[in-house]
Parts: sequence; structure tokens; C-alpha cells
Amino acid sequence: RLTYLGEILDMKESDSSLNYDEGQFFAYATIDRKVSSDNWSTLLLPFDMPIPEGWTVKQLTDDTHISGSALCLRFEDATSIEAGVPYLVRHTLGETVSLPSVDDVVMTKIVNTASVSGCVDFCGTYTTGVIPAGAYYLSGNKFYKATTDIPTKGFRAYFMPKSAEIKSL
Repeated sequence: RLTYLGEILDMKESDSSLNYDEGQFFAYATIDRKVSSDNWSTLLLPFDMPIPEGWTVKQLTDDTHISGSALCLRFEDATSIEAGVPYLVRHTLGETVSLPSVDDVVMTKIVNTASVSGCVDFCGTYTTGVIPAGAYYLSGNKFYKATTDIPTKGFRAYFMPKSAEIKSL
């Protein structure tokens, strides 16, 4: 007797297109998204996931505000990782790791930009794409402003200020 347990999904941060349908169920999903130890990074996933052991996950809050020409980003601890929501993440596992595999996932293609009224949009992408000129991105625990469109890998996010007056984060 054979029992069908569902399909397996394997995604990579270098994928340029999505290979699933909205609402599709997978019995097992893996995402090859590398995250360095002790460095903050951005993360956007197309399915819900519990926070892995040894990881810290932060979400943008409404306390984010503009002070002069600086955008003051405020984050709080997340209790889980929701599909389509961008987060800041880091882990203390001592090496660069990929996300753990997850069982029984329902996929989404929707990206829920975290938007703080009048201040900033926290935008993400599931596939390779670009960080647009004027946006800020995180690398090596530092924020950088993109002066031109910058290629980016999938499952990442960036900050797009809503005011041209913003000069720093």
C-alpha cells in the first residue's frame, strides 16, 4: 500500500522565478537562504514558520519615526515568522547556515510590505531582483543607501523611505 504524502519544494536564493502556485500545499519545503552568524540580515518567506532555535527575529513597529533627516527604525521581537512579512534576523550558531526545512506549508506569492505611515516601506522579494536606487539595505550589520539599482538575491528585504529628506537610518 502506498500513501501519497505530498510534494516537496526546494527553493534557492538564486532562483529568478517562483515554482509554485498561490495556496499550494507542500509536505516538505527547503529554502537555501544563507545567513551568517552574529550578523543581522533581512528575511522574507513565502510560508509561515516557527522561529528556529538560536535565531532572533525582529519586526518593524509603528514606533519608527523621522527625526530631522534621520529615519529611526524601531523593531520588536517577533513570536513567529509569517508568510509574506519582512523581518530582521540573526542567529548565534557560529557559522553561516541555511534556513531549516519546514513540514506542511501553504505557499503565498503575496508580499506584505511593512509600511509605517509617512516614514518607510519595508519591502521584500522571494526571487532575485533589485534594490531600487534610494532604498536602504543591510549588509555586514550596516545600512547602505543604494545610489543605483543593486542586484539582490531572493528572500531578502530593503527599506524605502517615503521622504526625500531622509539622509540616514
